[in-house]
Amino acid sequence: WLLNMASSTMDTRDTKRKVACVNLYFICEDGGTFKVQHPFSPYFLLGVKEGTAMEMEGYLRRRFEGHIADIEHITKEDLDLKNHLSGVKQKFLKMKFFTVQDLMEVKKELQPIVTRNKNKQESTIFTDGLFEQKEGPTRSNLTVKLQELEDNITFIREFDVPYHVRFAIDSNTRCGLW
Repeated sequence: WLLNMASSTMDTRDTKRKVACVNLYFICEDGGTFKVQHPFSPYFLLGVKEGTAMEMEGYLRRRFEGHIADIEHITKEDLDLKNHLSGVKQKFLKMKFFTVQDLMEVKKELQPIVTRNKNKQESTIFTDGLFEQKEGPTRSNLTVKLQELEDNITFIREFDVPYHVRFAIDSNTRCGLW
């Protein structure tokens, strides 16, 4: 029987890199106990503007190199949509990390960008067509290109689910008597 679980990290055999894992503590029918370390990548979902997923994946991999274990393109129902009961699905980037600390560091950098983009989108809804756009100071092409890439990030989801709860929801771990 599964007695308890706790978040932890472990070193991988091949790369000697720290990765997130869940320690599972079991008790046997005879009263004996044992522990299993199960590696599981923490992740969150990132929303990007339609048609920019591939470009954003490359940008995110370069910017957060060493923190990101993998990025998957997935399709899920977006419960924030007004018509979410109709079964309309949305594309997300599932960003997997080596450790929970990596997830928190990347989230800390992306959250202000999401907030800025959300505020910018809301303000353009109300000011579109009211004011004439003036060109700002010229910036280098690289700065403009990075800003344009960051403008494609629309939201972050599921970053606030505790790691061990995310493991319990997503894993296919079965224990107990059959």
